[in-house]
Amino acid sequence: MTPARISVLTICGIDELPEHGPRAVTHVLSLLDPSWPELTGFQGYGTHRRTTLRFHDVIDPGPGLTLPTQDHVSEILNFSSELAAETGSDAARHLLVHCHMGISRSSAAMVSLLARIDPNEPEDRLFECVRQIRPQAWPNSLMIGFADDILGREGRLVAALRGRSSSAGCDASRATASWRWPSEAAGLSLRADRSSQSRMIRRPDTRHEYKCGCGCRGKWRKYHSLPAAPML
Repeated sequence: MTPARISVLTICGIDELPEHGPRAVTHVLSLLDPSWPELTGFQGYGTHRRTTLRFHDVIDPGPGLTLPTQDHVSEILNFSSELAAETGSDAARHLLVHCHMGISRSSAAMVSLLARIDPNEPEDRLFECVRQIRPQAWPNSLMIGFADDILGREGRLVAALRGRSSSAGCDASRATASWRWPSEAAGLSLRADRSSQSRMIRRPDTRHEYKCGCGCRGKWRKYHSLPAAPML
């Protein structure tokens, strides 16, 4: 079965959601903390399909924390399969994946979605794709590990993430300008959405004390000032 055509991929945080209301978003994957209230940022959106999953942006257990689980990642991959299974329409799709800050959970989910859509795409290129979409992306390593297992990538997704974490020095500030999605890949027509890449990002609560989602055992900084990547 030929996957549905996806024209735009977006990764963002909660505060950025209203900016994308006029951008014809058709599918949304929301990744939220368990106790977070229902969002109001979709009021300006047209008709779209939305799936919401709730867990914290952590990789180690702790009091009051809900870890990402294999079931969560399976639901993310099911979301991808449902999107790919859509038929009977030539309309373009705009897939938006968000978490609270658009850095860890959402970027891990996007890597997982792309890995499911194109099982033959090399792992390094999947991470380059996500970094092109969202330069500040720093995928949650626990989620990547579950996706690796479910998709049968035999540790290659985890190894690619570790390689990127090591080469970047865990400063979450490097953008890759060389990514191109191959024209034959799963029948997808893709361009990256960069409407809000160059901005100061603040983690407004104590989550900056969590261990970094990449697994490097570093601490989140309160602020990330990050450059925009060149357009594809």
